[in-house]
Amino acid sequence: MSSRKSAVAGLTQISEKASSVKRAASSAPGSHSTHNEAADVNNHTVRQLTEASQRPEKARIIDRIIRVIGPERNTKPLNHTVAWSLGAFVGFVILTSIAARVSTDAVRVAYSSIACVLFVVLFGLTGGDLLLNKDLFGGHPEGIVAKQYLQHRTYQRNLGNTCISVLILIPATTALYCFVWFPKLNREVLQTTEDTVEEARFPAVTLFERGDWTSQANLVTNKTVCFLDWVDQKSPDCNQLGPEQMVPGQACNCNDSWSKATTDFTWQHKNYQYISFTPASNLISRVPNYTVLLQAFFTYNLTQSVITSSQKQSPTLYLAVYDPSLNVSEALRADYTRMTLINANSITSINLRLVYRQGQDYRYAYDYSEHTIHHSSIDSEFD
Repeated sequence: MSSRKSAVAGLTQISEKASSVKRAASSAPGSHSTHNEAADVNNHTVRQLTEASQRPEKARIIDRIIRVIGPERNTKPLNHTVAWSLGAFVGFVILTSIAARVSTDAVRVAYSSIACVLFVVLFGLTGGDLLLNKDLFGGHPEGIVAKQYLQHRTYQRNLGNTCISVLILIPATTALYCFVWFPKLNREVLQTTEDTVEEARFPAVTLFERGDWTSQANLVTNKTVCFLDWVDQKSPDCNQLGPEQMVPGQACNCNDSWSKATTDFTWQHKNYQYISFTPASNLISRVPNYTVLLQAFFTYNLTQSVITSSQKQSPTLYLAVYDPSLNVSEALRADYTRMTLINANSITSINLRLVYRQGQDYRYAYDYSEHTIHHSSIDSEFD
């Protein structure tokens, strides 16, 4: 009973104090409006608390995220400027990883272009925020003039350093990729080893005549000659001999390995005609210094050559020596052989050194190292 009486007495005192405060407020000048404003604030606060308590947990989490990165923060730079900078940097890192994996010229151009656009956009946003006090996103607290709000912000060093670091890293990383990483990613690595082979196939040989050069010889296809070891018209056909019989001292005829007609060919925007010697698979050299003798015939317009090129008895042809597993077009395009200008009116001696290599994005093949010697036939006469 005593506790109930004391509680009632306490409530009576509180109600009396409240009524006295109301009377005092009503008797003071301007107290009526103050009372109404205070009541409105209390009602607004209660309504906010009620609404917040009724919102689901997911909505409250979204509200927290908005409070972190939203535009209505009095920081310099704005939180959403920092968020955009970090998001752009994450995307730039992903782009750099892709460019490092696929290091082609097209990817380098695309990577540099995207990085430049990204830097310009971020520089505009960050510069407008830090230097010009402009929110290029257009967000500012409701009820406050944007200009005054943006000018009276507090500079946050950690946020500002984040934006500045992103602006420095993007062009620096782009420059490193274009001038340091990209050349190293596309560097050709050569591994050289030496070995001794028991046998090697004879090389293919092609003779070219350039169509727009009057001092070049005109190839004739029906008189080509091929012999192994030495010229012996009574020697057997090479196809009739086994590999163990093809040794120095054993001559054989390999005329069938010459092409039967000239072939048109375009190389580096120039038109050529060529005939080729492509040895059969059984034409194998088992010992060094095994010789193959090739002879081709040609016609030559001396009068026209003197008029147009001032060349008298020096008809020329182009020569290419290459792996017979390739055709001449493959060998030239993959850089397994080169065209060499020779004097057609001469005996040309070619010593070969075997180099077996793999070109970039190509298969293994012989790339012969040539040493060429010409013995001119200066006494020959032409019509």
